[in-house]
Amino acid sequence: MLSLEATGAIQYVRDSELQGFGIKVTGKGKATYIVEARKRGGRNIRHQIGSVDLVSLEDARIKARDALLRLAQGEDINHTRRVEKSPHDSLAKTTERYIVNKGSRLTQSTITTYKSAIEKNFKDWLHMPVSAISEDLVLQRRTQMLSSGLSENYVNKAFRTLKAVLNISRLPFNPVSEAYKDFGLSLQSSSKDTFLEGSDIVQLMENYAFENLFRTKGDDIFAYLMFLLLTGCRRSEALYLTWGDVTEEAISFRNTKNKRVHTIANVGMISDVLDQMWLTNAHTPLVFKMTSDQCRRKMAKVSDKFRFKAHDLRRTFAEHANLAGFDDHAIGQALNHQSSNITKSYRQRQLGKIIQLKSLYIAYQRQLAYYWQVNGGKIERAPEEYDGIKSKQGYVSNDILAHFPKYLSLQEPDLLNAIENQPFDDLI
Repeated sequence: MLSLEATGAIQYVRDSELQGFGIKVTGKGKATYIVEARKRGGRNIRHQIGSVDLVSLEDARIKARDALLRLAQGEDINHTRRVEKSPHDSLAKTTERYIVNKGSRLTQSTITTYKSAIEKNFKDWLHMPVSAISEDLVLQRRTQMLSSGLSENYVNKAFRTLKAVLNISRLPFNPVSEAYKDFGLSLQSSSKDTFLEGSDIVQLMENYAFENLFRTKGDDIFAYLMFLLLTGCRRSEALYLTWGDVTEEAISFRNTKNKRVHTIANVGMISDVLDQMWLTNAHTPLVFKMTSDQCRRKMAKVSDKFRFKAHDLRRTFAEHANLAGFDDHAIGQALNHQSSNITKSYRQRQLGKIIQLKSLYIAYQRQLAYYWQVNGGKIERAPEEYDGIKSKQGYVSNDILAHFPKYLSLQEPDLLNAIENQPFDDLI
């Protein structure tokens, strides 16, 4: 063992055999075994194993290997330790029981959202008994959250999560329900109606086209945003999409909110975006090669250009597909909304779904191209005579040709073959 002496400053002694394992020595000379590594898909975590006076080096290395494995698997081992040390009836333990009881009914992204809502907004309540959470505490925390600038929708969502967790705690009454009821407050969030206008869509398509000219890596944000715009899928569905779920004809989303595989047509501009991703990401399992945290950071970097959230693109799909002439049933099918229709429960295979969606995507993409190439972002339904590839002056778009060749082949099947035999200028 190395001689560890007090120097008045914190020291770190790194192990030469096991990367991430070491000893932290305080300024007063107190030495503790630690392990430090980046949690899979998240931040760097430093975890204390125990005092060098109480734990042997051999035992500390065994514990360090176990901790490193758990970090590599994505577990926040410091959070796990805090939960394990909490009283049985603490909010932390109750939250864990809630998630376990829900089991397979929750997706991993939903579990992460629930844990984040509790840990972020009620951190100082985690290790106290749930019986100590009173109506007054709920109202005080609600006021604090609103005063700090958080939106009422966000605050209500946090308290809806807390209410659900406390419902399994066997309390005589739920303090969240009682507090909201006594003061005539509603836990429901107001419906959001944010979606991209035509000018925003044009700006996104232009940024995607520019990005294609200089793409050197596979995690660029605009291709990801274009994919959300074109498919209406949820952000997590796109982030966890693998090449194994993509064929020439179809795309299958498996990480869905309702846990039912959602298969859509791989057509036109959608195919073009995936082809661009294949050029840089063919060697990786994930199509867009980004973790959720990486995606969030990249979205923040372009927030000066785009003041919208990823989910707003889902509403954008619904709004503009409706303008293109499709009803709520067709749009709901594209968005994988769960239907309560009894007849649908008999149609588990949904024969013809991909064929129906293909016609929707083609018309919707034609609508987007109309904003981009003809109408300067002004919102109106594309006229029947618009063929989906020409500018207001009647020219075939260079941008369509360069960045969306598969979409072009849908609108003008013979044009690409003709281009191979004639100069492009002769064709326009």
